[in-house]
Amino acid sequence: MPTPKFANLMEILERESDAETGVVSAGAEGRLEVEMRKTLIDFFERFLLWCALFRPVKGSRGMRTETVLTQFGKVDVVRRYVIKNKERPGFIGRVGRCTRSCEDIVAEEGCDRSSFKRAETVSRSRGIDISESKIREVTLRHGKEAYESPVPEKIDLMQKAAVGGKRRRTALTMVASADGTCAPCAKADLTESKGRDGGEAKGRNVDVGMVAVYNSVRREDNRPVIPPSSRKYLVAANAEEMRTRLCATARAAGYGKMPRVQFIGDGAPWVEGIAADGFKGAIFTLDCSHAFGYVNEVCGFLAGNAEEAKKVFRKAKDRMYEHDFDRAEKCLRSKYKAHFTEDGMKHWSEEAAKAWKYLDARRKYMNYGWLRRHGYLIGSGHIESACKVIIGQRCKGAGMHWRYMNAIYVSALRAQMRSAA
Repeated sequence: MPTPKFANLMEILERESDAETGVVSAGAEGRLEVEMRKTLIDFFERFLLWCALFRPVKGSRGMRTETVLTQFGKVDVVRRYVIKNKERPGFIGRVGRCTRSCEDIVAEEGCDRSSFKRAETVSRSRGIDISESKIREVTLRHGKEAYESPVPEKIDLMQKAAVGGKRRRTALTMVASADGTCAPCAKADLTESKGRDGGEAKGRNVDVGMVAVYNSVRREDNRPVIPPSSRKYLVAANAEEMRTRLCATARAAGYGKMPRVQFIGDGAPWVEGIAADGFKGAIFTLDCSHAFGYVNEVCGFLAGNAEEAKKVFRKAKDRMYEHDFDRAEKCLRSKYKAHFTEDGMKHWSEEAAKAWKYLDARRKYMNYGWLRRHGYLIGSGHIESACKVIIGQRCKGAGMHWRYMNAIYVSALRAQMRSAA
């Protein structure tokens, strides 16, 4: 069996390194890297040739040569040629001209860069000489595999690190959440889509879901601590698919065995539908930042001027934060009695009336004081941040327009890379 030859490397080390300290110059480091890659490529070529010569395969028809891209560079591979069937002859081994380890590296680079056109960066940072079209092909193929792969039967999201210092133990809790953001798409995928105002759509929605588990809170404010190793992200093309994937992921993570389960979202109808259908035993919570935004809209109308509105909103927000929406409503009704009569509410502005209707229909989801005291989340910052990192940073670059499924595939691969193993 062949062995790698490092004679050239030793010569460079002896010639370029300092005799006393052994420090190698910067120029020598570059030459060492080049020689190392040449040595490894030469080794793989001889090793695979040795395998082809001395490992006979039944049904082989002579020898064939192909160039395979590895993480060390391009390697000329000699393999035995086998006729699989009369219509499709092929090589023994991997289908394609790229090793799996090299594909993993290229896919990781492809889904993290702001564009597929980063062949020079991949070559410089990873030492892999690859074309832009190959980066795109490999990234989308891996993304499709990540998107279409079934949910594992068991997902371990339990926190491994010990709790101490500025944190304390709390009841084991599972939190699920879902949100979505728009990815700019090509016109071919926007023929049946409409914008929010009924006009021409510029993109299509990509949904992101999260299932996480935590068992500790911060001592100073009782806020839950969810480490990255306890989060699982997933991507879907529509609400029904998100409900199926999110429920399956929660079950695999131990949904039926959790003492406490919480579902938190921004109050969108499709998010509430997922919580009602798939997480019936969970505590549904309306994201506090969205709730405060609607309260601010109401206060702006009731107060009439910006300075007064700011003071009133601060009082209402404090009561919601410490208690619930009912306390905030009581504060507003006592100060602006005339506006809350039957005749007074007829004169509300359209925006204020819409905001109040939104809050009134979801008042049971805004018990923020009780949630904080018992170590639950009151904000959906985790899933909103995931939308920005998984979709926004990759798909919303300047001038980008995606085919919709390509955006889904790349987002699914980014979600897989940022999820717990």
